Amino acid sequence: MWLASGADAQALTSGGYWYHRQRHQPHASVHDVGFQDRLLRALREETGTVLS
Repeated sequence: MWLASGADAQALTSGGYWYHRQRHQPHASVHDVGFQDRLLRALREETGTVLS
């Protein structure tokens, strides 16, 4: 529970992508609205679940 309860300066930051107690840049697709729309469309077609 390092990030949730730590007093370390890095643990006190808000947001970000963390892996093994280190902050990383997320994949570029997190900023690609077209990719996100295509992903949601593909998931809807596979599962029949509509996300709004």
